[in-house]
Amino acid sequence: LKHSLAVFHGRAAVSRVLSLSLSLCRSPHMSKGARLGCGVCLCSVSLVALSLVIYTLVAIIRLTPVFRTITCNPKGSDVSVQQKAPGVNITITTNQECDNPNPYDVGLGPGENEEFPSGVFILEETGTLTQCGNASVIPTHLEAEGVGPAQLFSTFVLRIQELAFMASGGEIKLIIRYTGKATITTSYLNQRRQQSTAQLKYCGSRMTMVNATPTMSPARCAMSVNEINWAEYGDGPKPSQMAMSPDQLAQANRTKNMGLGALMVLQLLLCLAFGGCAFAAFRSARRMTRKNVDVEEGPVPEGYGETKEIRL
Repeated sequence: LKHSLAVFHGRAAVSRVLSLSLSLCRSPHMSKGARLGCGVCLCSVSLVALSLVIYTLVAIIRLTPVFRTITCNPKGSDVSVQQKAPGVNITITTNQECDNPNPYDVGLGPGENEEFPSGVFILEETGTLTQCGNASVIPTHLEAEGVGPAQLFSTFVLRIQELAFMASGGEIKLIIRYTGKATITTSYLNQRRQQSTAQLKYCGSRMTMVNATPTMSPARCAMSVNEINWAEYGDGPKPSQMAMSPDQLAQANRTKNMGLGALMVLQLLLCLAFGGCAFAAFRSARRMTRKNVDVEEGPVPEGYGETKEIRL
């Protein structure tokens, strides 16, 4: 409704401006040169409006869809193990290389989720999560259609009973839960607009003791704990993705199409209207030229050019 009202008020304003311009260009007090100059000005405005129509159309095509999925490929992890009574403190920095296919810059960072805060958890046999540490996404910036680094930092503590359980051949399942936020920055005619989308993820790894050293399987991420496809210890890493939900993506596309579509309609009306006024101004100047020619080349008076003899 807002976009429709904007187009309606824009058409009314354009109509008033065009009426004033046309009345000035066709005023009987204006000379032929002035009318031609007025037509050139109106034609220039029409061409500018046409270029804006093309620019807006390209922007709509370029931003369809509004957000393309960002894929991050694992590039190894930095693990630090320190003794901390009554257990060990493990710090993991997961390194990734993210590919941004969008035609605008994207900022990646931690998101807020009061219901499901970020952290490291142990998945109990009952299915409950017991927190044992913290996790966060390190902020980074991805250039438009570029590749950049991204990191996930997590630190947790394993108690003596958990270490003893793994040393006896047991296995625990670790869950890293975090909310990642992507902030997109789009621009139109140097007007910047920011929009963000957040995504909750669960990354799970198996953990056991090998030669008295904690060993983890590659992480597998999903939207919930039940959707995690747990990897084996010898498996390779898999890429993770950052995407909008289908509902959010559809809403963003609708907003973009309505806003830029209404603007393009208004620009097209300007192009056609000013072009029509320019044509009317040129036509009026041409009629004035024909009228002047008719006056200069009118009928010759009777007897004009004849020689008569005068006697005194």
